Amino acid sequence: MNRLAALALIAAAATPAPLQWPLLSADDPQGKAYSSVLLRGWSKSGALAYVAQTLGDDQAVCPDSDLVWDVSVLAMRSGGSVVTYRLKANGDHGYGEKPIDGEVNAERSKGGCQVPAAGADQYDRSPAGAEAALAALGALTPVCDLSAAGCRSPQGRVLRLLQKAGPADDTCRNKRIWLELDGKTLWQERGQDCARERGIAASVSWSADGHDLAVAWSVEQTMAGYNSSRLYGRLDLFKLP
Repeated sequence: MNRLAALALIAAAATPAPLQWPLLSADDPQGKAYSSVLLRGWSKSGALAYVAQTLGDDQAVCPDSDLVWDVSVLAMRSGGSVVTYRLKANGDHGYGEKPIDGEVNAERSKGGCQVPAAGADQYDRSPAGAEAALAALGALTPVCDLSAAGCRSPQGRVLRLLQKAGPADDTCRNKRIWLELDGKTLWQERGQDCARERGIAASVSWSADGHDLAVAWSVEQTMAGYNSSRLYGRLDLFKLP
């Protein structure tokens, strides 16, 4: 199980908000990222639905704890507000993963850890009823796996994900990642990538009118000196003319 703490969501108005953590980060973005974001699509009313997962390792912050946990919530963003619903929570005290019934923080306390964890707090605050809430949204717009080949909006606009890396300098290399909309740069990030391995992928979903765009990033990162990789998720929202 990949181990990390919780999150702060990234939203946007006309352009992406200041990034909580860069995709090319040389540091572990622990506490600033979901482990994954799975887009479900936009409703006709303009609400975005997605599933967010957070992985937490209490052993890393509480020496007496043996708990590793993961939680998933269904999130619905409409305007500037987000409503979340519980999906599932699992915990592992070293004897195999089992469902957590009730609040995750209660399970964490049993294991001897009371250090705040945003992912656990969000899950505990969220009510049940995810399936009914999702059904109430009605039909959702499609989700497309983004690549250089591009994803097309309902109005025919094309979004592409492009990446370019320079030659390695010792353990780092200059890298550029950018989104290209109809042949013009919509967003980009430049920086030094010092990870031993880093895989960056994205999926997108357009609103029905084509004016709202959600991009869910997935980063699998292995830093030098580590044998295991970690997964991070980030969500960017764009308002388009």
